[in-house]
Amino acid sequence: MDIVSQLLQPEIFLVFIGFLIFIVIAYKFIRFLVNVFIIGLVSAFFPLFANFIGLSVPITFDSIIYFAFLGIIVYVIYYVVSGGYKIIRIILAPFRILKGKPKEKVVKKVIVKEKSKPEKKKKQKKKEREYFGEEKEEE
Repeated sequence: MDIVSQLLQPEIFLVFIGFLIFIVIAYKFIRFLVNVFIIGLVSAFFPLFANFIGLSVPITFDSIIYFAFLGIIVYVIYYVVSGGYKIIRIILAPFRILKGKPKEKVVKKVIVKEKSKPEKKKKQKKKEREYFGEEKEEE
C-alpha cells in the first residue's frame, strides 16, 4: 500500500509527464538530425551528378562541402518555415471555426466492387431477353 501511495503523489506524476515529453522531444530531434545528415549527404553528391548531366561544376573538396552545407541550410529553413506554418494554423484554427469556414474536406478513397462475370452475363442476358421479347411482341 505504501508503494501505491508514493506513485500517486503529484511530484511522481509530474516527473512521469516530464519524462514522456522528453522522450517525444528527443525522438523528434534525433529524427531531425538523421534527416539533416541524409540531406547533407545527398547534397554533397550534387557536383558529381551535375557533371554527369553536363553542367560544369568543379568536383573539389570545397565544392562538395559547399553544396552539402547549402543543402543543410535550405532544409533547416524549410523545417523552420513549415513548423511556423503549422503553429500559425493551430493558433488561427478557432478563428476559422468562428468565421464559419468549413474544415478542409478529406477525399476518401471509395473502392467499388466490380460484379463478377457470371452476374454481368446474367444481367446482359436478361436485358437481351427483355429487348428481343418486346420486339417479338410488336411483330
